[in-house]
Amino acid sequence: MLATKIYSHNSTINLKGVAIGNGLLLNYQGQPDLTQSKYDYFLAHGLITTDAYEKKIESCCECTAGAVQHQCDFLRPANKTKCESVQVDTMKMNNPFNIYDDCPMDKDSLDMFDTYIRPEFLRIGINYKLNTNNGVSAPVPGCVTYGTATYLNTEAVRTALHLNTNNGVSAPVPGCVTYGTATYLNTEAVRTALHVRPGSKKWSMGGGPYDWQHFKTPQVETVKQLINTYKIPKLIVYNGDFDTVCNFIGDQRFVSSLGFQAVGHYREWTVDGTSDGVIGGFIQNYEKGLSFVVVRGAGHMVPNSKPDAGLQLLKGLLGFLQQYMADTDVKNGGRKYVIPPVRTNFAHHMCPLVSDTGKMAQYQQWWFEYSLHPRHHFDRRIGSSMIGCASLFYPHCKSAQRFENVVKWVGHLFVWDDHNDAAVGQLSHQSSLADPIFEQLRRAVNRLEGLYMRGDCGREPMTAWRPYVMATYAVVDAILADLNAAQRRRVIDGWRRYIDGQQLENKMIDRQMGNTVEEIQKIRMTSGSAETMFAIIEYSDGVSVTDTEWADPRMSRLRELSNLSIQYVNDVYSFEKELHEKNGQIERMFVNLVAHYVLREGLTVGQAMEKTLHACREVETEFESLSRQVHESADFSPDAKHYVRSLAAMIGGNHHMSATITRYNNIY
Repeated sequence: MLATKIYSHNSTINLKGVAIGNGLLLNYQGQPDLTQSKYDYFLAHGLITTDAYEKKIESCCECTAGAVQHQCDFLRPANKTKCESVQVDTMKMNNPFNIYDDCPMDKDSLDMFDTYIRPEFLRIGINYKLNTNNGVSAPVPGCVTYGTATYLNTEAVRTALHLNTNNGVSAPVPGCVTYGTATYLNTEAVRTALHVRPGSKKWSMGGGPYDWQHFKTPQVETVKQLINTYKIPKLIVYNGDFDTVCNFIGDQRFVSSLGFQAVGHYREWTVDGTSDGVIGGFIQNYEKGLSFVVVRGAGHMVPNSKPDAGLQLLKGLLGFLQQYMADTDVKNGGRKYVIPPVRTNFAHHMCPLVSDTGKMAQYQQWWFEYSLHPRHHFDRRIGSSMIGCASLFYPHCKSAQRFENVVKWVGHLFVWDDHNDAAVGQLSHQSSLADPIFEQLRRAVNRLEGLYMRGDCGREPMTAWRPYVMATYAVVDAILADLNAAQRRRVIDGWRRYIDGQQLENKMIDRQMGNTVEEIQKIRMTSGSAETMFAIIEYSDGVSVTDTEWADPRMSRLRELSNLSIQYVNDVYSFEKELHEKNGQIERMFVNLVAHYVLREGLTVGQAMEKTLHACREVETEFESLSRQVHESADFSPDAKHYVRSLAAMIGGNHHMSATITRYNNIY
């Protein structure tokens, strides 16, 4: 398969996915899974009788009691003589590639069928009857009978296509059957337009020599390698349901045999991607971005018989996925995608100091002046949101001076995030633009580390720093001044990892790298700033956790669980904001779990949100159990136990903040 060549040769091609249309997909034994499925298909469409079907199955198949029989080996039956004695005649039809087509096949297709396909049917005992009247004597009204070339070679069409009339193709003779598609594709003008290398082989309608020894190679391991090893973002197996040659029953059985877990139910999809649109067919999604799709009313060549549905499939492969986003409701607080019910046992509390509205306005104005954001953007996305977040994340803060610095620290996170953001910021997640700012932030960390940890007075130069970097430096400086050595180390280490995580996230977006759930979680554990937020609890609440308590595996796990909860909730509530900022291109959302589940597992947005929230409930349940152990243990001081209560308050505060602040909810 070409896709495996692209990956195995480390090509720079940015492969978005693979779509296999009406493919000849084989199982481990080298026998098509669609061998018996041909009989199943013919029976379902009334092309053979029930008696003929049952007689063939009884003569060729060895059924195991209680087993579902759908892989009968007609080529190697237990009683070959008995099996071969039963020949089944089909009803006569016009086109095996589209049994409900009113037009017979053109000459090109008929020749290919007789050469390659009819013998395969005969090998398994099917005498395929065709209406071979392809228009030579009595053309069917409205049907194209003389191939594509007759039309394309008319002077009017050739002139419209700017083709040189002297291209080596003889002028078509009226009334003659021509080999249309190959003739057209092999003209020099078309080959040049398609960037075919000079001297390459000519195309033919299924002609040319075949390597019969390697023909019909089993594709199970190839497909599994694409999904498991190369982690291809999307793999779609799709079938038009009117094709008898490579029918949908066999390909569906092939996909099921791969062993990937089904996600959601087998359901319909629409041609225009809306919930009330025309049904284009049916889809079953599986884990890791695998999908099986039936295209309703299409033959072997889906884009030819159902072009609108084929286009929607292409959009799905490229990641636009309108058909997977039908669960929308613009009435839900301005959202298009309804947030599923969120259940948490963690209560939220607000810091009483937030009631001083005059002070809060001063803090907002202070950050606005350094932010370099337009006034309307700052007020809408940052100002009130940073106040709300700080009050919910640090509800136990008693010092007005410390709460001011906590608010300003949260403000830094929002100001920086919006500068680094693709839609509204200056950097657009581009490493070439963002890296110099990351370097400034690292200098700020190094300078403060030198000042407070090494006593070298901070010799890092501060020249040409952005105003918001200078402001952040001043805020962290004020926080570190009131902490002991161990607490300072935690804040500095957390801030440095946050900067590193943000830069790594940018590089992933730059390179358009797809990731596993585990990789996304690992990146988000640092790029989401939670580690620094946790370290600042000690500053906010005036408590001190010893190094021994901080490093205790139970305490470390509680911080990790808090981080995961914040990450999950944030990915659900910020999904639509991020999607809007990416101009609706979900395939560019590389580090959002909801987007990951939509792209890689084919879930709807609602299903992906529910899956993310389910994971959140699991980590919060573990947090509750582990925190009880800490509170009941004599290994931890009152300050450490207070710290754990503040972690729990931060979890509850994050739930409430995400559901209420304008940053995540005033999207459009």
